[in-house]
Amino acid sequence: MRLLVVVLAAVGCGGGSSSTASGPMGKRVGPALAGALGAADHLVAPQRCAAPDLPAAPDGELVVGKATWKLANHTLRGTATRIGVIADAGGAAPATLAALGRLRARLAKVELVIALGGMADTEPALGAILEAFAAHAPWPVIVIPGDLERVDDLARAIAAARAKGIPAIDGRAIQRVELAGATIALVGGGAVAERVVAGSDGCTFADPAAMFAELAAVPTLRITASWEPLAPPTDAIDVAVFGATDGPATPGRDGKRDGRAAALSPGSADATSRGEHRAPTAGILELADGGWTWRVVADTP
Repeated sequence: MRLLVVVLAAVGCGGGSSSTASGPMGKRVGPALAGALGAADHLVAPQRCAAPDLPAAPDGELVVGKATWKLANHTLRGTATRIGVIADAGGAAPATLAALGRLRARLAKVELVIALGGMADTEPALGAILEAFAAHAPWPVIVIPGDLERVDDLARAIAAARAKGIPAIDGRAIQRVELAGATIALVGGGAVAERVVAGSDGCTFADPAAMFAELAAVPTLRITASWEPLAPPTDAIDVAVFGATDGPATPGRDGKRDGRAAALSPGSADATSRGEHRAPTAGILELADGGWTWRVVADTP
């Protein structure tokens, strides 16, 4: 694997102390760009995860393995057809880091990974998770802030990861992924501030009505990726992938461009005890022939 950043910038946004809760729901009841994002965030409260006026990742290319990704205007463009999805690690507990390493092996054939949030609440914990899950990865990983992530800490964790050659991308600076068969809108944070554990250090998303209107006109598959479930209008999107759930991962299924907003969750990557035991899981969304297929992979120690 080789990682070449033609335009090198910290596409990162902020993390803090490691999570100590028994699980994600129990807890919840480069540098120039990171600095620009931080400055924009301090002008508003609560902070925003996604908005057209937030700084975008600088134009350029990101080469990971054999794939070349184009970055421009809040958008990442590539040709991936297999997307891994992970969420809600709830912190860098040793058991969770070990599970993430094993899940990473189960995602060996994907071409892009999206972390939907709820991964950790501190810079050291976020850094440990990226190290365990994405070091020497053959795919880029987009990290979307969820309810736990403090955006400044996440920025520093991503910048440090990029300095180590880990292909991590900030999910605020990149708000859309355009592929040959689909467009994915990235929506970080919570719908309302009260559900953001990180408080004013975390972020929320604005009314996504404009985003849904844009997606409705896309001729290929229309997908949203968010920490919190969204409520799209009829016929706006085909797939809604989300992470904020205390239930199991969504079982395997498939679909097409039908506007049904199929709700898919990868479940939780948290390996710590949560009462009813479930193995840490991740999801794989595969695009083919104008349709999509979803399946779940589970940690098997």
